[in-house]
Amino acid sequence: MAGLTNMELDSLRELIMEETLAASKFAAYAQTATDTALKNHLNKASQEASRNVKTLKQFLS
Repeated sequence: MAGLTNMELDSLRELIMEETLAASKFAAYAQTATDTALKNHLNKASQEASRNVKTLKQFLS
């Protein structure tokens, strides 16, 4: 932890939870989508949210 305050850590953890949830929801929506363009868009959004989680977790190291 790079000298983060408790408030910053709490905010970071909340952001990680929100992005994790977003990634899961986008992936679930993509599975049910029938339109190819929409399915691709949702899969990309899920991947981006997952990358955001990895980036945010680096701040905890």
